Amino acid sequence: MNLSTSNSKPTVLIKRVFAHPLLSPLIICLLFLMAYQLLIWVNLIPPSSGISQRQENIIKGQRYLYQKNRPNSIVIIGSSITGGIKAQNIGYQVTNIAMAGSNSKTGLELIKLNSTLPSLLLIEINETISKEIDRQLIESVHHPILDSIRFYLPMFREEYKPISVLVDSLKQTAQSQGPIAEVSEPVTPIANPEFRERFIATMAETQQEKLSEQAIQDLQKESKLVQQQIATLQKNGVRVILFNLPTESRLENTPRRQQIQGLMRTFFPPEQFEWLPEPPSREWRTSDGIHLVPSDAQAYAEFLKTQLINLD
Repeated sequence: MNLSTSNSKPTVLIKRVFAHPLLSPLIICLLFLMAYQLLIWVNLIPPSSGISQRQENIIKGQRYLYQKNRPNSIVIIGSSITGGIKAQNIGYQVTNIAMAGSNSKTGLELIKLNSTLPSLLLIEINETISKEIDRQLIESVHHPILDSIRFYLPMFREEYKPISVLVDSLKQTAQSQGPIAEVSEPVTPIANPEFRERFIATMAETQQEKLSEQAIQDLQKESKLVQQQIATLQKNGVRVILFNLPTESRLENTPRRQQIQGLMRTFFPPEQFEWLPEPPSREWRTSDGIHLVPSDAQAYAEFLKTQLINLD
C-alpha cells in the first residue's frame, strides 16, 4: 500500500505541474527548444545563409566570431565588391567576411572583436571607406550577454532562425526538383544585356567629373580612421595588406576612378602600407560595372592565391 502511494506521488506531481496555467506552456516551450538544439547538434538542421542582405551580413559576422574550430589565419574584409570572391577558391585557412552594403571599416571593427586575431588581413581600400561604420550590424553580431549563449547554443544564432532554415530548405527542394541547366555564367544582378550596357554607360558618364574638394576632405578624414584601425591590429602582430579589385576598363579609366585610386595611394602610401600588386592586365567583366562576374571573381581569387603563396 505504501509502495503504491509512493509511486503515485511523482505522477501526481507531474500532473499538477502540467495542469499549472503558467508552468505547462513554459515546460513545453523548453522541451521544443531542447529538441531543436539537439537536432542542430546532430546536423539534422542545417544552417541557413540568410534570406536578406542584412541577415546574410549578420550570419557572416557571427560565424566569424563563434565558429572557433574554423581556421581564420587569413581574413578578407571589404564591401560587396570583395564579397563575390569565394574563400574556398583561395585556400582552406581563408575567411571572407566582406559584406554587401558595408565597408572595410565595419570589417575592421569585427576583426577586433574576435579573441583570435588573423595572422594576415587583406583590406579592400577604395571610395567605399567613406561610408559610416555599421554600428547596428556590430551590435547584432556582438552582444556582451548573448555571446556566450550563442557560442554554446547555436540555435540562438541568426543562421538557425526557423524561418530562415525553412526558406533555405524550400529553395533547395525547388532546385533539386527543377531541371539542371548548363550555363556558362550564373544569373547576374543585371540580367538584361541592353539595360546592363546602358547602366554602365551612365556610370562612366557620371565618373567623368572629379570629386569636389569637400568630398576629398571627407575621404581623407575617413582614411585617417582606417589608418588608426589598422595601426591597432598591427601592434597586435597582424600583417595588413591593402588591395582593390579591378573593374571594367571603361570605368577604370574615367577621371574620377583614376583620381580616387591616386588619392588612396596618397592617403595610404606604399612606403608605409603594404599593397597587393595589381593583377595581370586583362578585360575584366562585371555584372554591373563594379561587381565581377563569377568566372572573373574566380580568376581574381586564383590571382590572390598565387600572391599569398609567394608572400615573404
